Amino acid sequence: MTGLVHADFRYQSKINTGSDLLPEKAQSEVLTINARLGIAGTEKRWSLEFWAQNLLDKKYRQIVAGAPIQGSGSIASLLTNPGVNATADSLFIVFPAEPRTYGLTVRTKF
Repeated sequence: MTGLVHADFRYQSKINTGSDLLPEKAQSEVLTINARLGIAGTEKRWSLEFWAQNLLDKKYRQIVAGAPIQGSGSIASLLTNPGVNATADSLFIVFPAEPRTYGLTVRTKF
C-alpha cells in the first residue's frame, strides 16, 4: 500500500476587485488552504482519497461590479464631490468565492 498527503495554500493580499477602483469594492487579504489524504492498494488497483477545498471556509469576494441602471451615487463619488446633496444609491453585483467543499474520491482498475 502507498499513501498520499498533499496540501497547498493561496495567499492574496488586499486588492480592489472592481475595474473602477471604488473603495466599496476593496477585498481584504485572504488565505485559502486545500488538502488531500489518500491510500492506494498494491499495483494501484484501487485508491481512496479524502479531499477538501477552502478548508478554513474563508468567505471573500472574487469580483464586485456595479449593477446596471441601479443608481449612480456610490460613497466614493459622494466623498470626491463635497457639497453635493445626494445619497449613496448604487447597487453592486458580487461574485463570491466557493465555500468549503469536501469529498471522497474512489478509483478502481478492472
